[in-house]
Amino acid sequence: MREKLTEITLSLSDFNKLEAVLDSLPPTDAARQEKAGSLSHALARAMLCHASEMPPDVVTLHSTITVRLGQRESKTLTLVLPDELQAGRSDLLSVLAPVGTAVLGLTVGTPVLWPMPNGILQQIEVLTLHYQPERDLHQHQAARQDSQGKMRLLPQ
Repeated sequence: MREKLTEITLSLSDFNKLEAVLDSLPPTDAARQEKAGSLSHALARAMLCHASEMPPDVVTLHSTITVRLGQRESKTLTLVLPDELQAGRSDLLSVLAPVGTAVLGLTVGTPVLWPMPNGILQQIEVLTLHYQPERDLHQHQAARQDSQGKMRLLPQ
């Protein structure tokens, strides 16, 4: 858990996907269950909203972010579900990893202290949100509106 509980925001869609991930974890795998405990705590205290109402500076599933861990260099990562990890892709971050759970639902610039597997609290901060699916969808839909604010259906 975070030392001080920081408010997080999740879309209903992400919340449902993450609950499904938790439900699919084998109960006999102690390491995965420990990771699931942190994610479960995050889900229990999340503020939920529709994807269309997601603030543009909140980390959601499939967001690409630049994050800093403690005093180390920053790293650009994309937050994904565990089954979306790919061998050899160091730019993907599972939501079940400690850092993945820590950044889920955070607002850019909000530092948090989060326990690492070695038990040491690590400060984690999202420096930049390069891509957020909900923000991109909203911008794409806004571009489709005509001058009267009505949506136009575009051929596929």
